Amino acid sequence: MHSTVFWFLKKKNNARNQEQEIREILDITSAEYHAHSLIGKISLFLLDSMDSLRKKPRHKPLAAGRYIPVSSAQATPPFLGPREQIFAFPPARISQSKRTLSRKLARVILTIGLLLLCLFGYFSWKVGQATRLLDPTPSASTPFADTLSGAGSLISPLTEREQFPLLGESEGRTNILLLGKSNEHTAGQHLTDTIMVASLDFERKKIALLSLPRDLYVTLPELNLSAKINSLYQYDVKNNTGADTIKVAVSEITNLPIHYFAVVDYDGFSGVVDALGGVSVYVERDLFDPRFPGPNYSYETFDIKRGWHTLDGKTALKYVRERHADPEGDFGRAKRQHDVLLALRNKAFSLKILLNPLAIGNVIESLSEHIRTDLSPKEMRSLVARAEEFDTKNISTAVLDAWKKTSLLRVSHIPVGPIAMFILLPRTGNWSETRELAENIFDIEKIEERKRLIVEESATIVLRNQSGIPSAGKRLQTLLLEDLGMKKVKLSDDTPKNVIMDTQLRASTGTESITTLDELAQKFSIRNIERKDFTRTEDGDTDIVITIGKDLAQRLSFEENSPDDIRRSENDVEYQKKIHDLLAPSNL
Repeated sequence: MHSTVFWFLKKKNNARNQEQEIREILDITSAEYHAHSLIGKISLFLLDSMDSLRKKPRHKPLAAGRYIPVSSAQATPPFLGPREQIFAFPPARISQSKRTLSRKLARVILTIGLLLLCLFGYFSWKVGQATRLLDPTPSASTPFADTLSGAGSLISPLTEREQFPLLGESEGRTNILLLGKSNEHTAGQHLTDTIMVASLDFERKKIALLSLPRDLYVTLPELNLSAKINSLYQYDVKNNTGADTIKVAVSEITNLPIHYFAVVDYDGFSGVVDALGGVSVYVERDLFDPRFPGPNYSYETFDIKRGWHTLDGKTALKYVRERHADPEGDFGRAKRQHDVLLALRNKAFSLKILLNPLAIGNVIESLSEHIRTDLSPKEMRSLVARAEEFDTKNISTAVLDAWKKTSLLRVSHIPVGPIAMFILLPRTGNWSETRELAENIFDIEKIEERKRLIVEESATIVLRNQSGIPSAGKRLQTLLLEDLGMKKVKLSDDTPKNVIMDTQLRASTGTESITTLDELAQKFSIRNIERKDFTRTEDGDTDIVITIGKDLAQRLSFEENSPDDIRRSENDVEYQKKIHDLLAPSNL
């Protein structure tokens, strides 16, 4: 019994001595040692077992009569079992390994830091340069100044707690004019083929896009200017006015305040698509156009099949510009433009692009060289930050065109020098319908409900022409019956001969056609409105009487052409050359 206790105490003391030796060699605490005690004990147990099985080396006896002196340095080293071999490294060697590892780790950290600093400097320069060049009238600068400016733009999101407010945000809606134009060194370089108003509804977190046709004809009395809308940005470039003129024109058409603008040329659009590695879109129908506009008034063939496609920059540009092969015309083209813009937005914010510095640099370079905007860096950051809040999968879209009976525009022409230039005008002679559409683009169902009420009221309307223009009565009657859906419209033969300037609107005191009355007043800008008792007059069964004045007759006096006329003019190379020459900046 005493021998057993003595053996146990001896083993325990040996274990304590081994723990002390290990802790001193490895320079670790008792807690660190015991944290791994289970693994250590198991390892030591296995090593002890191996020690018992291993034989110690035996030395050969010396030959008889021979004596070989052995120095202390050459003496046979003591036998070390596996347990001793593991912890046989001297403390000096362990400290040297630690110092070597620390130096290597410091070099790695320093290298990574320098690379990050260089990358930050590169992006700062790119962002600073891009911010300066995005301005419609960029100023001269140095790389160092651009780098400082860009660094401030990159750091400010980390230091600014609140997002910079956008113009119009406090009123609940911000409107941005988006323009697409030809390249800087091509014919018609500043004529805008794409004109679109992007509206952000901050309350409902919705986005709407309203597309305007390039042939829309506008008159700006305050500037003494009348022109097709696609030439107004060229007028701004010539006069170094940013995009003020075209913003005023679009605001006149839509009755919306235009808070910002952004213009991109063809190379910029293609460059962004290529920098992002292409864009994936679903083509809803086969498109084949053997007369797609090419450089220097030439033609190319554009052919794409239905289905999913990953488009490069050149093909994507053709896809968003094509309209001749689309049976929906401008409406189909606008829808394709919306689809591609949404796909580009999703691609730009994908993890694959955000983690690729080269792709980001290429995008910044494409944007800086080919885009102009009056959005400040803070406003652009705020716009990007808010993008995630909006529903980008259900964008409200509307297109102004003249290709259908229900379209709000009509084809006409005006003389420009020796030729007739085809243009698009509002069918009512004013912008009342386009303004109604722009105002309610987030609630199109309100416009449809108004149409339904007008049909239900079925008002009886009598027209009297006192404008002095014989065709005005018939023109208004056709417009009301065929375009506006009013079923009972009569043209009176008993009309006084005297001419009046202002159109008059008279409604029977007993009529219930309130919506129809309001619709007529708004669509034709009639301010002279009066309620009258028709019971004792020849208009006893009439709800509404319109006496046409010279003001309304003149607005409706434009000569109307067919949509085919304007399509043929687009395919006429000589006609297009003459129009471009007439619309050159020197002639504006």
